[in-house]
This record gives sequence, structure tokens and C-alpha cells, in this order.
Amino acid sequence: MGDGRYDYSTRRDLGGGVLLTLSHPFDYLRWIVGEIVRVRVAQGDLSGPEVNIEATAQVTVEFDNGALGSIDLNYIEHPPCHTLRLVGRKGVIVWDQKDDRAILCARGNTYKAASAPAGFTRNDLILDEMRHFIACLERRETSHCGMQDGVRALEIALAARRSAEEGRSIDV
Repeated sequence: MGDGRYDYSTRRDLGGGVLLTLSHPFDYLRWIVGEIVRVRVAQGDLSGPEVNIEATAQVTVEFDNGALGSIDLNYIEHPPCHTLRLVGRKGVIVWDQKDDRAILCARGNTYKAASAPAGFTRNDLILDEMRHFIACLERRETSHCGMQDGVRALEIALAARRSAEEGRSIDV
């Protein structure tokens, strides 16, 4: 997280804090599960006096289809950990970013694993995103993630921040 004095992510006046800067789960959970309609947040600040933002947040989300989700955001954990667990009636899917691998455990303990293609690196994602962005600018492709997706993620993040400040669930 650095010393917190110069990094935008640790300054509230520059849009920092885990709820705004680590908001990608709001996007991909909407794509996978459905629209987020309510949030409730508990947050903590374990970062030190030079940082005036939330450094940790536990976010509970409710989806329009009745599903629930739990998102743990923090600047504290080292090494960083990013995992996703989708629990459903027929099984569980677990993905861990450090392994670039997803495991499906279906009822009856049937396991299947899916790994990233041989030679894949995380940098490939960034390069592909940059190529897609340029192709959109040149009008050769249509954006996979439109302006409304960004607006919605910001609405959810701001509702989450409000939930933490007010200590209650917030409809999004």
C-alpha cells in the first residue's frame, strides 16, 4: 500500500479506499450472478494515521434473484489474495487468482479443474484489454463493458461507502 501519503488509493480526496479502488468484484459478480440490489458494509481501518480512507471492508450484497454474496476487500493482506467461491445447489466453483485455475466440486464429490491455457500470463489480460480498447476507439469492435457498467459499479461502491458510514443496509 506504500506509505499512504502520495498514492491516490489511500487518499479519500483522490477517490481512494478499498470500496472505490477494489470494486471489480461488483462488476464480475453482476455478470455472473445478477444485479446487485442491496449492500451492507462493515469496515475497519488498520492502515495507520496517515491514511484517511477505509483500508478494509466486508461487503454483503443481495442480488435481484435472491442470491447473497460476501466480498472481502482490503489493503492489508500480504501477499494479496483474490479468490472467488460460487456456491450453488449443484456444487461449488472455486477460483484462485494466484493459480489461474478454477475447480468445480459437484455433489457426490466429482471434481473438475480448468486452468489457464499454457503460456498464459496475467499481462495477457491487460494487453488484450488495451487492444480491445483501441479497436473500440477505431470503431472496429463494440465495448464489452459499457459506460452504464461503470456507472453501476460506482453506484454500488458509493452505496457501500454510505452503508459503512450509516451502519445500515442500503438499496442500490
